[in-house]
Amino acid sequence: MKNRLLSLAAICCFMSLLVTSSVNAQIIYIGDPSSAATQKRFDELFSQNQDSTSVPVALAKLHPDNTVNTADLAKAYPKYKIPFELLTLSLPELSGYTDTLIVLWYLRKAERVRTGAVNVMLIALDENQELSYFIDRNNNQNLADDGSPYLFKEGEQQRQVNIEDRRIGTLSFMLQNLEAAIAAPVQPESLHKDIASVPESPVLTREREAFALHFISSLSSGGGKASLNYREMPRPDSDEEDKKYTYGASYYASFNTTIGVAASLYNFYVGVSGSVEMFEVGEQHLIKEFNKRGEAFRQVQPNTGYWPSKRINLSGFIEYDFLIGSSLRFAPTLSYTRYNFIESHSFVYNGERDINQYFTDRYSYSFGGKIKYSVTEKSLLFFEVFKRYNHFDGSSYFPNIEPETFSMKFNQLYGGIGFQLKLTSLN
Repeated sequence: MKNRLLSLAAICCFMSLLVTSSVNAQIIYIGDPSSAATQKRFDELFSQNQDSTSVPVALAKLHPDNTVNTADLAKAYPKYKIPFELLTLSLPELSGYTDTLIVLWYLRKAERVRTGAVNVMLIALDENQELSYFIDRNNNQNLADDGSPYLFKEGEQQRQVNIEDRRIGTLSFMLQNLEAAIAAPVQPESLHKDIASVPESPVLTREREAFALHFISSLSSGGGKASLNYREMPRPDSDEEDKKYTYGASYYASFNTTIGVAASLYNFYVGVSGSVEMFEVGEQHLIKEFNKRGEAFRQVQPNTGYWPSKRINLSGFIEYDFLIGSSLRFAPTLSYTRYNFIESHSFVYNGERDINQYFTDRYSYSFGGKIKYSVTEKSLLFFEVFKRYNHFDGSSYFPNIEPETFSMKFNQLYGGIGFQLKLTSLN
């Protein structure tokens, strides 16, 4: 893998040997005197490594009709079964540049190593000895519709490049800033030492970093309506029939602090998390409905019921990252939670004060999504929205209840922000 990075640095190093005094020498076409020298120098500096972890890369010969042939790349890496193609390029505006090189990459998704795509990069050198990287970001062989070229800022060492291919999705690698390599004349005997100092790209080695551990922390808040209802068994000493009780409450908001860890396989995550959640409970009431002597009655009792306002959650979750831009990802999420209330009081009746004893079988599940923004190579900020469906069984608590009639509903809509940090690679 390191040889692949060395080769890219070598390309830029020998560009310093090709600088001309005329700004008209913008494109090196096959058959030009400089084309033969370029190819010879490339062959001298680029020691091809054809092992299974390498990223195939080769300098391409541009024909006067603006076509390049992938044959040399395919022949150099027979194990990859790179297609033999004649690519017709649309070139960007290149006035002001003194020299250019065309580079072909064969990029693959780590999870689909048998499938790849040839991508074209044009590296242009201007009169100030600065490099511009024209990258075919939508992989349509049109270098003129991808916006401005990549220009490194002073001190910037690398930049993530995402390429969207309509057949196999998003391909990604780290583009190294190689201007330092051409800042001084290149001495053949010191070339290997200089190039070897170029840092290895973690994205180019993505196939060997398939597994990773991540730390995740978030703050979220959610609100919704809660209700539980049941029917009372008929009483022979009462003329009230078909009695139904409905307790309700408004949960205005919550403060939910979460920490967790996740293991990832490429873009797929499996993890566990714990959180402490405090609720702001608003209006609470009881609605009692019954029939008496053939007449229907409905009674509302405000401020009835003591709904829980604190709990601790333990969750398992899965999610998958879809790249939607150079720094953005969208991750659908699904989670399952078991929880305990962390307060002691009765709901309505005197007696048992540990809610967890009479509100049993407590669980929830949720689904939603995250928008993740890459801050650094290892850290992400994310915004999340999800809906949670809560459940518990309170049929053992209420007297004279017909147990099979108990039901409850407590759904919440959450929004939140969080932070994800890659801790280590597992392989």
